[in-house]
Amino acid sequence: MALRGPNSAEFARTVAQIGEVIDAAALAPDRWHDVCAAFQSLRPDARVLFQGHDRLAPYAMPLAGAGWEDVNLEPYFLYYASRNPWLGIWKEMATSKVEIADALLPRRVLEATEFYNDWLKPMGRADMALGLKIAHERDRVAFFCAHYDSRSHERINEIMAPVMQALASRMRRALDCNRAVLRGQCSIPSDGLMQNLLDPALIVNAECKLVAANSAAEALIGSGMLINVRARDIVSFGLPEIDARFARSVEATCARHPGGAGSHAEFPVELAGIRLTVSVLPLASNLHSLALRGPLPYFSPAVTALVILRVLPPDRFDAVVRFRARYRLTEQEVRVTNALRLGGSLVDIAKELGVTYETARAHIKSAFSKTGTHNQRELLALLLAESARSPESTM
Repeated sequence: MALRGPNSAEFARTVAQIGEVIDAAALAPDRWHDVCAAFQSLRPDARVLFQGHDRLAPYAMPLAGAGWEDVNLEPYFLYYASRNPWLGIWKEMATSKVEIADALLPRRVLEATEFYNDWLKPMGRADMALGLKIAHERDRVAFFCAHYDSRSHERINEIMAPVMQALASRMRRALDCNRAVLRGQCSIPSDGLMQNLLDPALIVNAECKLVAANSAAEALIGSGMLINVRARDIVSFGLPEIDARFARSVEATCARHPGGAGSHAEFPVELAGIRLTVSVLPLASNLHSLALRGPLPYFSPAVTALVILRVLPPDRFDAVVRFRARYRLTEQEVRVTNALRLGGSLVDIAKELGVTYETARAHIKSAFSKTGTHNQRELLALLLAESARSPESTM
C-alpha cells in the first residue's frame, strides 16, 4: 500500500478506517484482533501483536494478534518473552510514542541474545520491529508492535509508523474504555478448592476489591454481619483499625510473585461479639488461560489474595472482655489498649483507630488511671497477664 505521506488524502482515509475499528474495539474488547488485522493489511507480510506484561507474572500476556498463524506463540509467552531484550527498554519508553526497535537496541546486541538466535531468527520475517507503548500502570505495561523482515524495514516503517502514531491516543482511549466495559468480569476461576471450603472465602485484589467469593462468603455478605462490600466493591469489616490492618495484609500478600519469599498473614478480630481469625494467602492468577482473547488479562491482577474467615467458638471469658470488666474501661479505652498488642506508636494506633492523636492519648491516659499503670509498657504487660490467667480464676 502506498500512502504517499501523512498529509495525503489516502493516509487520512486509512487512519479514519483503522480508527473506526479501534473505536469498535473500545466497546467490544474481542475486536482487538480486528485492530491487529487492520494494521497488518498495511503490509501483509508483517506480524502484529498486542501484548501485556506484568513484573509479577511469570509469563507475558498475549492479548490479540494477526499474521502469526504459522508460528507457535506459546514458547514465546511462556519463556522467550521474559528474555526479550526489548522489554526493559520498552518499559522506559514514552507512552503513545512509536519507536523503531533498532533505534532502542543496537543490532549487534540483539543478535547476541538467546531470544534472537533461538526464537526470533528461526521464525523468519520478524527480526525487525516497531512498537508503541499504549499504557504503563505500576508494574504492568501494554504494547502494540509490528514485526517484519529487516530487508523491507524502510518501506514498512514509512507505511506503518505514521499510521500507528496517528492512532496512538485513540488506542489508549479504547483501552481505557475496555477497563469500564470489562469491570466486574472475573478472570480468576472461583470454583474448585475455594468453593469446597466450608469457611467463608474471598478473593480480593491488592486494593481489597472483591473478585470472587464462595457460597459461604456470599451468605455472610448478604447477612450484613461481620463484613460488607462498600462502594467500588471494597471489602470492609466496618471498623477503621481492622480495615487498615486488613488492607496492609492484602497489599503485602499481593506484592508476592511466584516463587518469591514471604509468608501469609493471619490475625484475630472481634466484631459484634463474634471472634474470628482472618487468614490472607497469595494466589497466582492463571492469566495464560486467557491468551489471545482480548485485553481482559491486562486488567486482571497477576497475584490476588485468598481470604479465609474462621469464626471461633464463643468464649465469655475472653481476655479483653475480662480486662475491660475488671478495670471498668470504656469501649474506646479498651480498643486503644488492645491495639497496643499489635505494636506501633500511639500515632500509628490513632491512625488505625481512625481518631486523632489527642483522642487516643486521652483514652490511654484514662486507662493508665483506672489500671494503676504509668506507661504503655506497664499497661500492655497487665493485659498480657490477663490473657495468661485461666478463665476459671476469674470466677
